[in-house]
Amino acid sequence: MTVEELRRLLSDLIEKCVSDELVKKHLLDLVTRDELPLKEILIELTPFALGRLSEEDRKAIGDMAFYDSR
Repeated sequence: MTVEELRRLLSDLIEKCVSDELVKKHLLDLVTRDELPLKEILIELTPFALGRLSEEDRKAIGDMAFYDSR
């Protein structure tokens, strides 16, 4: 998985899960940073994602967590 793939997946999840426009803007701004703060984004996204994730979304998050652990 490339950084650009991570950015696209994160952006899609944020758009899908976060209804609060201020939080959505903040998270999307984090996605565009040169140094992608993946853990920070996933932590801030978690409360909005609970109960809204498909099996595909959960797999994508698992892949992102694996990418971050390398």
